[in-house]
Amino acid sequence: MKKTNAARILDKLKIPYEILKYEVDEQDLSAENAAQKMGQPLKQVFKTLVIRGDKTGILVACLPGGAELNLKALASISGNKKVEMIHLLKRDKVINWLYSRRRFSFSIEKKLSYLFR
Repeated sequence: MKKTNAARILDKLKIPYEILKYEVDEQDLSAENAAQKMGQPLKQVFKTLVIRGDKTGILVACLPGGAELNLKALASISGNKKVEMIHLLKRDKVINWLYSRRRFSFSIEKKLSYLFR
């Protein structure tokens, strides 16, 4: 299996982890479904959400499987008046576009600070 950027970051920080695989069901992409297929507690499965802010543009949120994103709170702490989820069909195109232009830099402290305030 090819290492992801997340795995490389964990390696660099010497944080132990285990990568689990499961068959993706395109009809049910929920964290609950993923947790069940991997035999893991829901709180150990994380979901990545891509959001567009009216002032900042693209935001990425990583949440525990059972958590819900509070869009109003995210708008407030990210300096936006309004944020909205990016539709699943557009999400991959947006992420690929960001990566291709090297504008999607992962600063762990900055990105995670939104999650735990």
